[in-house]
Amino acid sequence: MVKTAVKAEVAKGKCNHYLGYSGHLVHIRNVVVLAAVKQLISTYGTSTDYIWTGMEPINASAAVTANNWANYYRNGTSVSPTYLPWAPSNPAAINRAYYQPSSDRIFAQSGYPTYYYICEYEEALKQPVTDLEKRCVNLTSPLVASFVNDDCYVLHPETKYYSDAKVACNDLSGYNGHLAHPRTMGDLRVANGLLLATGVTFARLGIEHTNTSSTDMTSGWYLTTPRNQSELATFLPWMPSTPLPVRHTLAKLWHQQQRLEEEAQCQNLITTASATSPIIIIG
Repeated sequence: MVKTAVKAEVAKGKCNHYLGYSGHLVHIRNVVVLAAVKQLISTYGTSTDYIWTGMEPINASAAVTANNWANYYRNGTSVSPTYLPWAPSNPAAINRAYYQPSSDRIFAQSGYPTYYYICEYEEALKQPVTDLEKRCVNLTSPLVASFVNDDCYVLHPETKYYSDAKVACNDLSGYNGHLAHPRTMGDLRVANGLLLATGVTFARLGIEHTNTSSTDMTSGWYLTTPRNQSELATFLPWMPSTPLPVRHTLAKLWHQQQRLEEEAQCQNLITTASATSPIIIIG
């Protein structure tokens, strides 16, 4: 139990006390786990504390019913719970969940209030601790990092032209970093979590429409790096009405919809209002 009140997305990234275990916010999956949570609060907290849990909606665009919630892991994957001690009139149409010991129930909440949290470390998730993991978790402000599935995701809070961001992924010597390549919804959740934790609205990704002579924006998108051959992108969860017919475009992540949005590479100015920070990945 961590008695530092933070937003839900910040709490998710803080569950790295024990390297190699892919720590995550607690999954109140049964009465045994609930008893352990209550014991921790009884020992170290009070009955009025609010505690963030690892529950989130499966599909934020769908109706937020009890069946649309799952316990999420650090890598963005999830498991649907069978034990759901919701408070009356819950869940509501908001996207995070906390446990309230005084009522012994779970409540839906937006991720923005600051509450205490409980991390869970599972022996079944244990992996060897690597040099990259050690160095990733030791990166300091203003960088925000998360080590997931043998990759180190790093959010830079500064804005850059795409051409500059593409070659700026060199935070860790000896590793050839590149702008993030989300290949699954889990990867996208990891990247989106960094945006939510820092208040960044948009972030650059390593996805390009590389054929500058083509006007077909529905195909021909590639995962790019400064060094290696480009790889055809097959996971492209676009925002509605995108990609638009704009030549030589780039993909960026928009946190409010957890979807990709395109942007013209030829624009001359990236302002702080557009918050186009790069998310890089090292692995």
